[in-house]
Amino acid sequence: ARRADDVVVGAVIGNGDYSCDTGFVGVSDDAAAESAALCLGRLRAAWGDRFQPVLGDHELGKFSIFGACGGFRLASWDRCVGEFGFAPFWHRRLGDYSLLGLTSSLLAFPVYEPEALPEERPRWRALRAQHLKAIRDALEAVPDDRRIVLFLHDPTALPFLWEEPAVRRRAVQLEA
Repeated sequence: ARRADDVVVGAVIGNGDYSCDTGFVGVSDDAAAESAALCLGRLRAAWGDRFQPVLGDHELGKFSIFGACGGFRLASWDRCVGEFGFAPFWHRRLGDYSLLGLTSSLLAFPVYEPEALPEERPRWRALRAQHLKAIRDALEAVPDDRRIVLFLHDPTALPFLWEEPAVRRRAVQLEA
């Protein structure tokens, strides 16, 4: 439940991979979208507005090491943000904590860029830049006396996150 000032009273965080990434191109594949819809529907039915999802890499597309196919697809991003209502970045208060949900695939995009279609890479880079700005802005707004908990799906993003001066400035406040 939430109070008027957007303070979370209770929270259930889902940390990604809600789909069976059947085509390795994320939820742009209809079968993967159906599995994500079922999973998210059940989580939202059980937890209501206390449920806060974090985007996983399989929602966006994950290169198959066995078939050398698949990868990031903007159609999956658009479906995640539009149809499924994912917030690529979110910031909530829970008691004395600031909870921040990040999209690790965007943060680590330099690693995954070869998996994206060449014609889609400029938009992915722009989405990453927007994501980093949202993170910087949110961290700058966190009071010095609050603890911070980061939620991100894939630890591959952590070195990229650490490159951000705003993150390093808040390191003493990072609880988890």
